[in-house]
Amino acid sequence: MAARSPACQYASLSTPMVVWNLITSPPEIPLPQAARARGCSAGNRFCMRLHQGALAFEPWTGKPASVQAMRDAPGI
Repeated sequence: MAARSPACQYASLSTPMVVWNLITSPPEIPLPQAARARGCSAGNRFCMRLHQGALAFEPWTGKPASVQAMRDAPGI
């Protein structure tokens, strides 16, 4: 497969931008890497789903979620 130009110009990335990689394969693509190199926050779909789950946990249980405990859970 031929390389394609990125959808955005990496030079336009700057803090306080946040970049999310929702692509499943490969797990890391050039965009979040470029964003981090330019001082932006960047995460992948696992990170986003982890935090979405944590936000949904409290209304269901009435207790605050421990994102770190969820991240450290076996099988994650």
